[in-house]
Amino acid sequence: MLHIHSNLPVQSHDNSQSETNLILEKISSLQPSDWPTVIEAINSGNAQDRLIAVMGVRHILYTFPQDITAEMVAESKVVSTLLWILNWDKTSEIQIESAWSIIKIASGTAEFVKIVVDAGGVPCISKLDAASHETLSIPAILALGNIAKQCIEYRNLVIENQGFDVMVNAAINLKSLTYAYDVIWSLGRLCRFEPPYNEKFLFQAAYVFFQYIQKIENSGASIDISDALWSLVSISKYVSLLEVFAFQSTNIIEYFLNFLLKYVKNIEYFEPALAILNNIASFETATEFLKTKNCIEILVNILKNMDGNPQKPKFVWFISHLTAGSKHDIQHFLKNGHIVTSLIQMALFDTSSKVQIESLRALVNLTYLADYNQILTLFNSELLSAFMKFLEVEDDECIILALKGISNFLACEQNIGKCDFKEWVTLNGTALDVERLLNHPNEEINQIIDEILETFFDNGDSNSTY
Repeated sequence: MLHIHSNLPVQSHDNSQSETNLILEKISSLQPSDWPTVIEAINSGNAQDRLIAVMGVRHILYTFPQDITAEMVAESKVVSTLLWILNWDKTSEIQIESAWSIIKIASGTAEFVKIVVDAGGVPCISKLDAASHETLSIPAILALGNIAKQCIEYRNLVIENQGFDVMVNAAINLKSLTYAYDVIWSLGRLCRFEPPYNEKFLFQAAYVFFQYIQKIENSGASIDISDALWSLVSISKYVSLLEVFAFQSTNIIEYFLNFLLKYVKNIEYFEPALAILNNIASFETATEFLKTKNCIEILVNILKNMDGNPQKPKFVWFISHLTAGSKHDIQHFLKNGHIVTSLIQMALFDTSSKVQIESLRALVNLTYLADYNQILTLFNSELLSAFMKFLEVEDDECIILALKGISNFLACEQNIGKCDFKEWVTLNGTALDVERLLNHPNEEINQIIDEILETFFDNGDSNSTY
């Protein structure tokens, strides 16, 4: 067995390099089988032997990660020893070596992480920030991220021990985009569980993630930003990003609309960016989106390039949220006839049933609050004709949506009295099997048909042409 003790005589200054080489050679020769000897030597009263032993622990952990099990680490109690050295030994070199070993263990599987947490390692790792241990800062932050991702309890423990502040400060001050990626990954682990979060935490984290995305985009660097995007998805579930960036020069909605257009063929970026916009929509009105510069034009251009994108149903659902707005909001869609035409074409002919239904839902939304001129514009776009065609399909949801759309057209005529939609429906409804719909097994379809007949056609006479 290899003896860890140096057994080296005191050397003169001239021979110090030779001594260092001998020590490094001894350490590099250590194998997993030397683990018990190394652990025993850590408790040596000889400072040099203890340093060599700690360096040996680091060497074995990093060189043979598959050979050192969590059980071996737990039984050796090495983490507690290393933490003691880190806290009390004033020799900088041995502190750094101890820190590297703790970081390695904390960056392992859940079993390794538990050993570090149970030994009280989180506060020690949090203190290894850039100000005191520059070379350890990023590995320490990565270790904290790995600890935080295990469970909510560990996430909260990292936050309670200033882990969040360490990561935010590092993200703001680091100039290297490569290192910034590591920090962003770690900070993201603090944002992937459910609340509780305090608002300051969410606002600061959102700012850091967005600034990182902008930096990467502006630099043209080929560094992945999907993790930062998904972290913003998590945050935007709980706070409005419009409020977060209220005093920033960048319009967050405009930014991500253009982002979608830019990455319409990149599902890794498109999916989280769309989720961010949908989360913003849950806090804000359609007006906030539609007043954004070129909003409708961007939506149209995205739709033109979405063939083969599995996110198309969700994107059309997003559009349907915007169509459920005020008369003023509806006018934005009517000014650009392309989007109404696109929605009609998708509702009728898209190969995805989900896209068809969401397109139909978006079109029905346009009819709810539309005034006379807007309804007339939609009629001239052949929307009522499209609704009638959907009454012949087998899908219950499509029939229900189409009936609601038809009802909105008829209600406009009844309320305003300027239209002839009832006559048009009567003349063009011959393909509709009224008896089939009246006796449809779906109760909601029966109910809507009854309401339409009672309200608009001869007080419910089912023998009317409609």
